[in-house]
Amino acid sequence: MKLLPTRSEKAIFSMAEAIGGVSGKRWRKDELRTLEKYYPEYGTDRVARLLNRSPESVKLKPSRMGIRYRGCAIDDGVFRIWSQEEWTLLEKTMHLSVAEQMVLLPGRTRLSVEKAREWLKKRNDKIKQMKYTV
Repeated sequence: MKLLPTRSEKAIFSMAEAIGGVSGKRWRKDELRTLEKYYPEYGTDRVARLLNRSPESVKLKPSRMGIRYRGCAIDDGVFRIWSQEEWTLLEKTMHLSVAEQMVLLPGRTRLSVEKAREWLKKRNDKIKQMKYTV
């Protein structure tokens, strides 16, 4: 608005939409429908490319709309978000080996369990640090 002081906000956004510009402020109805349809399965990066929007805006909007990413099939395997029950089980069984945890978590690959263990260890280390610094 500062660059075009003689134009109203409505006029600026109308012209931007007419020439195919994407507003950093407003979402069009067709974009919202696309977001609702594809975000749960394909996530931020793919939908951002599809809508020609930044990944940051595509992360914010679904969270404000209550839309959650569920995951999608990739390659030969299936990418799935870890459930709360799986995180709890993993945390309770951190004393076991990765192979033993894989038996308790059917459908999870070795890499998936290893990465989740790393994440839990980092999180627990941060919590311990916070306790000692207070």
